Amino acid sequence: MKEAIEYFLKRFEEIELKRDLRNRKRRIGAELKFPVVSPDGRAAGIEKTEALWEYFLTRGWDYLLDSFSGEIIGATRQGELNEDRVACETGFCKVEFSLAHTDSLHKLNEHIKEIKRLISQFSLEQGVRFLGFGIQPITSPGKHLLMKKSRNIFWDRIFGGNRHIVPEDGTDVHLFTLSASNQVHIDVTMEEAVDAVNVFNGLAGAQIAMTANSNIWKGHVDPEYKCLGEMFWDWWLKEHNQCRCGVPERKFNSLEDYFSAVLDYPPVYVRRDGMPIGLPHCPTFTHFYTCGENDFSCDYGYRADNMCGLTPEGNATAVTKIIQDLDQHFTFFWHTARLSRYYTLENRVNDQQPPDDIMTIPALTLGIMENLSEAVSLINAYPWEMLQEARLAAARSGLSAEVRNIPVLEISRSSVEVAERGLKKRGLGEEVYLTELSRRIQEGRCPADNAADIFDESGVRGLVERMRISH
Repeated sequence: MKEAIEYFLKRFEEIELKRDLRNRKRRIGAELKFPVVSPDGRAAGIEKTEALWEYFLTRGWDYLLDSFSGEIIGATRQGELNEDRVACETGFCKVEFSLAHTDSLHKLNEHIKEIKRLISQFSLEQGVRFLGFGIQPITSPGKHLLMKKSRNIFWDRIFGGNRHIVPEDGTDVHLFTLSASNQVHIDVTMEEAVDAVNVFNGLAGAQIAMTANSNIWKGHVDPEYKCLGEMFWDWWLKEHNQCRCGVPERKFNSLEDYFSAVLDYPPVYVRRDGMPIGLPHCPTFTHFYTCGENDFSCDYGYRADNMCGLTPEGNATAVTKIIQDLDQHFTFFWHTARLSRYYTLENRVNDQQPPDDIMTIPALTLGIMENLSEAVSLINAYPWEMLQEARLAAARSGLSAEVRNIPVLEISRSSVEVAERGLKKRGLGEEVYLTELSRRIQEGRCPADNAADIFDESGVRGLVERMRISH
């Protein structure tokens, strides 16, 4: 697999030269997902999603089309460096805004305010609510909520599972029609990349403890978890696929080590002429990419004619590797932090935050990146296995979590202090966006604790009104 690893390293080098972080500020972008509901808390119908695309078209955006079906799946407009997108990731009742990168938190905050104004106006016109919450509060998950686009075709065929969703409603992948996160992309250099991936994976529990906000679903407060959105990954991926999500089994020691580990995950699909072709028979991507070379052979006997692919209709088809398949494969694992296919650091672990607190996640991420050496020292102070355990403990108990008699809150506090010092180095006053996280640590309460109180006092309608996005 030397060719594959050299491909990744060369691409990273090319992008790093274009970024030139020695002569400019680090850029940051956000992926903001919001549940869309009616006033009674039930998931909005697909007609509301389709109306949203039309609404953005009248605001100067363009249609976003699915590469396979040609169907409209969102809207897009050009930003300063890349584009803004609004689309649905998995469920049509969960809208995602991918915001063009910018070089300061103040600019990102203004950008988010603009998006909030746009969706507030749409909400008034259409009678729906976009929630600063991490999960659909009433409607149960299922295939009836799935957004029909090419990326969603093969999930149930490849991974399957009915431990949490009964077969008539789909498979366990349809849990993700409900969950909504606040994710961040940020510039990272080749020199920083391995440390950054290790740090943000190692601090998964510390982040969840502060930001858990997905504890009310199916009309009830969940008795066990404050961050269901993170648990969905574990409930979906089982056995040999479990390594694709959560905190990796170990820290990575080099970029080559990182890329090699990802190549050992089973492939999902590749694209040919815009059409997804599933790869259900390959135990690792390495087997697919090296099939017929050296000592690798196909246990299914497809080597002679390469009929190992699966069309969306379920028919066998021939498929051979192309170098671009590597880019596709690097979107098919879901660690709490990873390098994206654009060679940014992607911090993925946090629930969507209450309406006034959306900037906390970009601020924490940028601050830690700007103070990476201190963050490395922080995670190195704890056994990696303990940091893995902290993720699950925090998903259950938020800032009350303990692991091996150590309060996760203390790691959370240290991570915010690291981030604050990092933001102060930039000299832009951006540390103000960390104030809410410091308050949560002081009080020992995460957003899920407040959501449970609101729900107990005012029911789901009260929760919807308190969590609705408004300008």
